[in-house]
Amino acid sequence: MDTLFHFIFALMGGLAVGFFRGYSINLIIFSSLISILIDLDHLLVPLKLASSYTLLHNIFIVFFLPLFLFLLARYHEGTIYPTKLQRFFLLMMIMLTGHVIADMFCGPIMLFYPVDNTGLMIPEIEIMLTSSFSSPVIGMGGIAITIYALVILFGIFVDQITC
Repeated sequence: MDTLFHFIFALMGGLAVGFFRGYSINLIIFSSLISILIDLDHLLVPLKLASSYTLLHNIFIVFFLPLFLFLLARYHEGTIYPTKLQRFFLLMMIMLTGHVIADMFCGPIMLFYPVDNTGLMIPEIEIMLTSSFSSPVIGMGGIAITIYALVILFGIFVDQITC
């Protein structure tokens, strides 16, 4: 996927969560811009500063690290971490996970790197109503949006899960 797609995809997820949670538009736009920085590994490999395109495109960086930082900030709420950090880390988890999900439709991603180097991708699936129906009832785009919607729902209701 291209950078513009990743930015818009992140922005839409951020707006969905931000609308529900009352986040500022500045935080959502800033987080959307930051979320495309995981594509820096595409620049680091040709410069020989990284050995793999998967340096930043794995579940440990895009999901578990922001989730851990969100939970840490939530645990220390009102002490050393302001609420804005919680919001930022939650948005990062949603936006970065959406980024990698989108990339998995274009090619294999080593999702569990460095633990496992197996490339995983979401296979092309089309379910047709009938052979004479010209477009699929379920296709790649719908599946991508559905998966991302589940990630967004997790972000919206994570408070109820962690309490």
